[in-house]
Order: sequence, then structure tokens, then C-alpha cells
Amino acid sequence: MSDLAKLPLGSLQHEPDSGDVTKTGFGNFVVGSACHGRLSLSLELPVGGQLSRLHIDGSYTSYRVFIVDAQGNEQPQADGKGNVQFTSSDNPVDFSDAVVPTGGEIVIRLTGPGSGFQVEVTQLVLCLPDVNFCKLGTAQVQGALQFLPLDDILGVNGEDAVVSYGDDGDYIQDGVVVTGSCYQCTCMEDTLKCSETSDCEGVCPAHTTECVGPCGEAVLVTTFAAKGVHPHCKVDQSPCVPASCTTTPAECPGPWSPWSACQNCFQFRHRECHADCPEECSTRLLRDVQKCPECVPTTGTPGFCKDSEEWTCVNSYDECQQSCAVYMKESSCAGLLQEESCVEKCACKEGYLRDATGECVMKGQCECYEGVSGSTPIPQGFHVNVGNCVYCQCTAGGYTCKEREDCCEISNWSEWSDCSVQCGTGTQTRTRQKYGQGCGNDTQLKEEKACTNDGCPCVHRGQVFESNTVYEDNCKKCECKNGNFQCTVTKGEDEEYPNDECTRMCRCTSEGEEMCLTALPPSCKQNRESCDSMTHVQRPTNNSCCPDCVPVMKPCALSKDSIILSMVHTVHGNCRSQNQVEINSCSGTCGYSSVNSSELLYKDGRFELSTEASCKCCKATRGSQEQRFLCDDETVLNLDVDVITGCGCKGCDE
Repeated sequence: MSDLAKLPLGSLQHEPDSGDVTKTGFGNFVVGSACHGRLSLSLELPVGGQLSRLHIDGSYTSYRVFIVDAQGNEQPQADGKGNVQFTSSDNPVDFSDAVVPTGGEIVIRLTGPGSGFQVEVTQLVLCLPDVNFCKLGTAQVQGALQFLPLDDILGVNGEDAVVSYGDDGDYIQDGVVVTGSCYQCTCMEDTLKCSETSDCEGVCPAHTTECVGPCGEAVLVTTFAAKGVHPHCKVDQSPCVPASCTTTPAECPGPWSPWSACQNCFQFRHRECHADCPEECSTRLLRDVQKCPECVPTTGTPGFCKDSEEWTCVNSYDECQQSCAVYMKESSCAGLLQEESCVEKCACKEGYLRDATGECVMKGQCECYEGVSGSTPIPQGFHVNVGNCVYCQCTAGGYTCKEREDCCEISNWSEWSDCSVQCGTGTQTRTRQKYGQGCGNDTQLKEEKACTNDGCPCVHRGQVFESNTVYEDNCKKCECKNGNFQCTVTKGEDEEYPNDECTRMCRCTSEGEEMCLTALPPSCKQNRESCDSMTHVQRPTNNSCCPDCVPVMKPCALSKDSIILSMVHTVHGNCRSQNQVEINSCSGTCGYSSVNSSELLYKDGRFELSTEASCKCCKATRGSQEQRFLCDDETVLNLDVDVITGCGCKGCDE
């Protein structure tokens, strides 16, 4: 099998590919009853070849052989007697014209008893092209590059075609160069050799990202501008929201704010729980506290604690719990619970908290802060007017703002928001605020208006087209307008043309849909692929897939050759020419022949037609050469030999 693996062959596959078929070796199969008396074997020839002989033993009933090209077209194969169905009594079966094109495969379809049967391919004779090639398997690419490019793509060849590697990787012939984003690989004497053309690990090729998928399930897909990309450039797919989706899911809870400045050795941060978040978000930690890293603890001296303090051993969690700032901001000290070491110092007595000045005060005397992120302490009893109808004050309950009775103040309208959708019809909103309890409930605080964004993409057969993109196929030309294609049919219903694969003739319907029903004759493919360029030339016809294959028209010319002449002389015996004697010939065309009417003459009661012929033939000009002949008795004879000295086009009657 090691020698077989070096050949340009795929593995011998079987269908059905299930536990009902047991493969006991190359070409050996045991077929179970669940297969209902059917087994199909296939062998891919990536660089083409020819099936010469097949010998299959076993308890099967019969089999047929097919050649399938890369487009899936199959052709049954016959032996030299014209038979297309074979049994074990026909072994071995010889094929004379079973040519497999590049990328094609040999398919063997066997039938047997429904209870099960055995198959043993004992001889499979193939004629493979005498070319050196490289099979692009995973191990070969890993060995040549020391890494595996993304998406099983090695790069592109000189014709800009994508070259893949892996278990079903491509084959490339010696001398073929494959270019990746930062390297080049060449097949040299059946071995893949690669070298970097730029820094593979330092630079990634340019790329674009696109949000692909339905709302709620879409992900960002990265497309690189080059093929054959180093694996370190891989971008993991992340969730995204397509432009056509009108809403963005709220983050529950929102992100943490930055840590605040230090306040009595502590820093604060907070995050919000969006109104659209589920109820369980309310159980999450929303306000957090940490010890300032640059804060140096003080110990104090026993016997010098103030009346509101006591000498005890406290850790960071204890100090956090005794902070007015933590208490008034309703923050959590849970993040400090793990700290076990403590320091003996003056701590606040029970019922007291340490304020912004470092004094231990009753809870009701703690300073206030404007919001969770506020860092400026506001003393108890502080009162300030923040508008005509709103005032704020610091009380034991915290910093609160209230609206005055019998007062009403309305702010200006905000700017219009962006359109709620990036594609199609949505809404824009603007808002304003009211302050004071004297404002009526009918005061309008929100306005909406319709808006339209025309940048909707179009989707055709799974492919996304941006707005204003033009899409064209064999039957119609379409332009993406606001999410829909506007199409114009470009071919008439009576106009017939071949499909892109050159397998069928197609027509366009009145709606611009393509229908391909009529198969092209086999001669079309034969003339395209098998026209011998040494003796024939392809001549275009009105069907691009069906050229004519016509003989090459060579002009009349002299073809030279020579031989040694010999003869038997009646006196001197066997005689041979001492030099090569020219044996030339004339061949080729002298153009087209024609016969034209010159005139009609009345004679003897009828009109006789006079014609002029234009006809030239490739004819020889003869000459004579004297040649010396040496005979067995050593006699030398000088004899004249007629030869063709030239060729030319002359009248056919000359």
C-alpha cells in the first residue's frame, strides 16, 4: 500500500458507506443483506489516465463500468466485443477506450444476491500519465511549511485557481508554483518545497468582516484578501447584529465604570441593570469597593483612641464596613472578604462610621455623595437649588433631589435620534424633560417621525449583495434597490445557448429564469478536448461549446527523405549506392478549386454551357542525379537516378 499511496490515485470508495459493507483489504468487500444486492465502487484519478484491464472475483451476479468526468457526466464502458455488462466468467475484462479525464473517476456498479455477497478486485490495470506530481496532503504541507494554512487552502496557482490540501487535497505537477499570502510553494521532483516571501508570523493580509446570519444568531465572518493564510491570523467568529435588525439586545448587567479616586483608602465602581434585562439581573453585584493600593494603614497608640473609637484588630473588610462613603453609596465590601490578616488600631465603635475627615460619627451624621461615582463629600444639611423647580439636599437618608409644588419647567427638545433601522423604514425620536409638580400629565415629552434608509442588501441564492450592486447572469441583469432586485431580461425565449459547463443547451423563460434541458452531443466534448493539434485545428461555430475539428491546411511543399539504393546486376552481382539517394515527396494544398460559368451559347436548338475551371494541384518537378554504385566484384557503376527536385501548384490537367 505504500507504493500505491505514491500514485496519483484517490482511495477506493464504496457506496453505501455504512456498516453494511465490510472492507477487508484493498478491493475486498463483504456486502450485507441491508444493501439489497447493490454495491458501487469508485476510484478517482486526479491527473487522469486509462483503465486497461479489470479482474473481479466473488459471489456477485454482474457488474458494469462507467467513466465519470469532473462535472458528473458518466459514460458506460464496453470491452473489445462491445459488451457493457460482465460476470466473473468474463474475467479478465480488457478495455481499449476507457479514458479517464483529469479529475474524473472509475465507477464500478455491482449487483448480487439480496442475502449478501463478496467482491474481490484481484486485478486493476491502469495507464497513468508519465508526469511527476505532488499530492497535497496535510503531512506534506506541514512538512514543507511547518504550519497549516487556514481553511485547508494552500494558495493560488499561476491561473489564479484556488489550490487545496488535506485528505482530499489537490495534485500539482512538477514546476507548478502555488502562492500563499506570505510564501511560495513549488512541486520539485515529486516533493513540495516552500519558502517565505515575507514575515508570515508578523503580518496578516488585509481582510474584511461581514455580519452574517439571522437576527440573534449572526456572527462576524472574516474574509482575507489573499489565499493561503498563516493560522495565527485566524479571527474567531463573534456575535454581531446585522444592519437589517432593528434592535440591539441590552447587556445585562452593563459594563463596570472605571474605579473612582481614593476616598479614605477605598475606591468605588458601579454598573447599571438595563430596564429590558431579565429579573435575575437585579441579584447581580452592581456596586463594588476595593482597597487603594497606595494606601498605608495607620496603627495608632493604645489609650489614645477617641470616645467614638476602640482599640481592636481590624482588616480591610472591617474598615470597608465602617466607611461612611461605602454606607451612603450602598456599595458592597464582599470583594475584601478573603483578607484574613488584621492590624491593631483605633476603629469606630459599633453604631459609628468613619466620615470623609477621618472622624467616627453616628450613621445619621455621615456625609452625602452625588451618585455612586461622586467623589466630593457633601455635609449634612447642605441645600442647593439646581433649577427653578428642583432642589437637592443631604439628609440622613442620603443626597436626594425633589421637585417643588406649583412649579413647572420644561427643557428644550433634544436632537432627533438616528433612524432605528439601517435598512428600510424605521423611526426617529426626540425627547424633553419636565421639572416640578405643577406640570400637567398631558405635557408631551416624546415625539416620533418616520425615516427611511435605502441601504438594504439583497440576497440571491445565499449570496449577499450590497445596495446598488449589479448582478448579471445568462438571462437577466439585476440591480439591488432597497432590499429587492430590479431585473431586466437580457435574452429572448427563442435564443438557445450552452450552459457554463458545456453539457446542455439552455433557454431563458419570460421571467428571466434559466432552463437547461437538451444534452449536447458527445462530439462537442470530443472536438473540444480531443482535437489533435498536430494534425487538426478547432474552428469556431455559432455554439461556443461545439467547435469543428478540421484538418490543418498545409501549403504545397517538398518533404525530403533518403535511402541507400540496391540492385542485382546481371554481370556484377549485388550493387549498392555509396551515398544516400534522395527520395522526396510533394504534399499540401494549393487552395480551393472552383468551376464557374463563363457563357451560354445557342447551338443546334439548345443552349450549351461553357465553364472555366480554377483547379491547381500540388505537383512535382523531376530531375536526374548521377550516383556511384559499388558491386560485389568491386566494380563501380555510375548510374542516373530520377529524383523530385521541387514542388509547386500547377493546373490539374497539366
